[in-house]
Amino acid sequence: MGLGYHEEHGGSGISATAGVGIGFVLYGSVAYQWKIEQLHYLKLGAGLASGVAYTGVFPVLSYEYRFEK
Repeated sequence: MGLGYHEEHGGSGISATAGVGIGFVLYGSVAYQWKIEQLHYLKLGAGLASGVAYTGVFPVLSYEYRFEK
């Protein structure tokens, strides 16, 4: 379960997440989101996790295709 924040959901800007889960007891990430085409986005950043199997920093790299409403 977690929360997400987009500085500009439909454009370029900062994107952040924070939450708790089964594999990661606590996690958070910050990335910059680029709008590369009408419905295509690329994110690049870093995160921090504290969990049972891993605790530390992890890279964030994400491609998203968002369907129209």
